[in-house]
Amino acid sequence: MPRWYEAANEAAFKPVEGGYVFRRPGWIRYRHYLVNEAQKAEILVHLRRWRLLLLALVAITALIGCSVVLLWPAPFGRVFFSVSRQFGIPVSAVAMIFMITMVMLPAIAMQVYLMRGLRPLLAHAPLTHERITFRDWIPTIAAAVPGKVFAVGLVGGLLMVGGVAFSLVNTFSQGHLNHRLLLYGLPLIVVGCLLTAYFAYLIRLKVKLKREALINSANTM
Repeated sequence: MPRWYEAANEAAFKPVEGGYVFRRPGWIRYRHYLVNEAQKAEILVHLRRWRLLLLALVAITALIGCSVVLLWPAPFGRVFFSVSRQFGIPVSAVAMIFMITMVMLPAIAMQVYLMRGLRPLLAHAPLTHERITFRDWIPTIAAAVPGKVFAVGLVGGLLMVGGVAFSLVNTFSQGHLNHRLLLYGLPLIVVGCLLTAYFAYLIRLKVKLKREALINSANTM
């Protein structure tokens, strides 16, 4: 049985006649290949290394983000206010994009690493019209990952929303809040709300799957 954090790796495969459909992770578009048992085993080895590195990156990024938002919300808000007031919105927007790009560079590098590793493994695998949809793989994730992990993600999303909101309120109480700070703060609140909704959905789905499993178990007794 795969470990819980490898559930996403197993969810990338769907048994079909003649082997498995493999959903290759991509930037935006996902490609689907028909692979056999041996190819699946080789692909899983590469996916495990990539997924562990990705989990480590997410944990480090979340730790840094929570530290900034929760421990230093007022200085964080004042810095952005000073930058936007001194250089204007265009320069501030470019600086924000640059900062986000720097944060995303490790993830981009890992995605390139994954693609290069999978390329020779899929060189002779045919493309297929079979698809692994969101409805196919999300129940596998919900069933395999412990509820505590989803709860941590839910709390993280709520803390992100609360931390940014507190920073904006604190800045407003000091008379420094303006439309420029709202321009930076509101997108972060939207991201936090999306994360909260995503993990809340996973928790609800996990509860539903457990309930259905108990009902099926009771009916077979």
